[in-house]
Amino acid sequence: MPAFALDLLRQRMGERWGSWKSAIAAGCVYLGVFIAAQWPFADFLMSPLARNRIFGTTYFGYFDPANVLYNPYHFERMDKTQAAFYGGMAVALVTAIIFCSIGMALGNWMRKVQR
Repeated sequence: MPAFALDLLRQRMGERWGSWKSAIAAGCVYLGVFIAAQWPFADFLMSPLARNRIFGTTYFGYFDPANVLYNPYHFERMDKTQAAFYGGMAVALVTAIIFCSIGMALGNWMRKVQR
């Protein structure tokens, strides 16, 4: 889904935008669409509806003991506070912008490569 959204954005942007404006827009769109697509799917994978052979959420690693002491279907928050969560999201946004910039620079370079 994020790649499809980035393709639509790239068609709309064209070559008018500068490289950093394009990278900021692409990073924001990528992260927004990624969260919008992955968050509900991750919730689904934690639900009883996903416990079947198609999604494979009933299988566990060979290293898990038979008497598992944790609930594998319970979401455990990694961030201690809401501020830590938003800080992680800010880091993800900055990282997305940087890597979109690198990807667009490499794409522009590859456009110039001739065989």
